[in-house]
Amino acid sequence: MSHSSDNLYDACELPDALMPVLHARYARIRLPDHPMWASEDDSPMRWYGAPGRLVRRDGLGDQSWIHARGRTTAELATIREELPGPWVR
Repeated sequence: MSHSSDNLYDACELPDALMPVLHARYARIRLPDHPMWASEDDSPMRWYGAPGRLVRRDGLGDQSWIHARGRTTAELATIREELPGPWVR
């Protein structure tokens, strides 16, 4: 997932209260849990997807970071609407 300056990526700290929404609208991608190289607290990394949308969750604690990418700006806007958090951009 790119952290580039394009307008198809965003990130936020997602409160646990929104995890049921993530699990209801996004399917977990069948990849094993991956450790986060930067911090044990941000492990594991898990990936979720929906048509045109990709989300990575870092860690399992409350306020864990999610990274989102849409195929289009409209699809990124859908992620932001479905998971209303304090988005970076």
